[in-house]
Amino acid sequence: MHLTDGFVEYHLIEFFHHLSRPEAAQITAALPRRALGVSRRHLTEVDAALDFGLQVLTLLLGIHEDVSRSGLGHARSPVSGGMVVYRGGKNAMNVPLVPRRNAARACVIMCAVERLTSSILAGSRGLHHGFFTRQGGVSRGIYASLNCGPGSGDDGAHVTENRARVMRALGFPAGASQGLNTLAQIHSAEVVRLRQALPAGRYPRADALVTDVPGVVVGVLAADCVPVLFADIAAKVVAAAHAGWKGALAGIVAATVASMDELGARAERIVACVGPCIQQQSYEVGAELRQRFVDADQDNGAYFRGSQRAGHFMFDLSKYVTHRVEAAGVAGVERLELDTYTSEQDFFSYRRATHGGEPDYGRQVSAIALAS
Repeated sequence: MHLTDGFVEYHLIEFFHHLSRPEAAQITAALPRRALGVSRRHLTEVDAALDFGLQVLTLLLGIHEDVSRSGLGHARSPVSGGMVVYRGGKNAMNVPLVPRRNAARACVIMCAVERLTSSILAGSRGLHHGFFTRQGGVSRGIYASLNCGPGSGDDGAHVTENRARVMRALGFPAGASQGLNTLAQIHSAEVVRLRQALPAGRYPRADALVTDVPGVVVGVLAADCVPVLFADIAAKVVAAAHAGWKGALAGIVAATVASMDELGARAERIVACVGPCIQQQSYEVGAELRQRFVDADQDNGAYFRGSQRAGHFMFDLSKYVTHRVEAAGVAGVERLELDTYTSEQDFFSYRRATHGGEPDYGRQVSAIALAS
């Protein structure tokens, strides 16, 4: 697993017209540290438009030396409309650098979408994929910030914008939020095959999406459950599955691989990645849930260890799903052992929200598509 190109957008809306020295000093201090310095290890390319904008800021604010030390360079091409995009890293934040009341004709806004990628999937040419964190969106409060769940209680306009940012980070048009195909997940073994993008606002009741159509993005939402992305690049078939404990036990993984097979994929060519989810140290369950797994297969007892509470167990859902993928006969599987429960800054978590008495929770998205 590695962090990859969280897309950072600088919207150079207008340039400074009236700026006092204290305001200039404030921005001089904030810009390199909060906007650029924290992600300088991840910078790989910068648009000429950004270079131009920074030159203007340099003249106005006297920050040439600080900006130069940030490692900016390698201009590509100007971006129309005053917007530029370059690759940034996980620590880039939503930072309004100029208070609106102080900048009569200027504002610089930075947003960072964080995308985690799988080494095993990244090794297949012709794929776009990502396991997205909660960073880089516009949602607020308990949904801050990249909540992609239309079924949540979040502002619908915020969810639409967040989904558009995910599409852009995957390399698709910024306005194509409706192209991010997801489901009304029901913890089942139901799979939907897509031959074209779903109509806007349509979310079939199922737990996996499969497609062989280039440019059709298939995704799943999660907030502790397990997202799994699959690809057979030779057959040009990809899939995204959502595996909670019910769906995992019901056979969502095997059903997804079988659906891919119906489109021409072969298990021995499929590679898959099990994404971030609640990990064993955070997932306490009752004896009755463990018994359901053991009743299905005695060997399933190995995925449970004792808890500090009598009659309870710690369940390794991530490992169970990984082994289900392996049992489907795939060529290879990678597992991202990131805990959504404990990593509050990076991930939404249903269980954490429940334990905290919060009324709702956000959902992060994991998605994959064939290059168009």
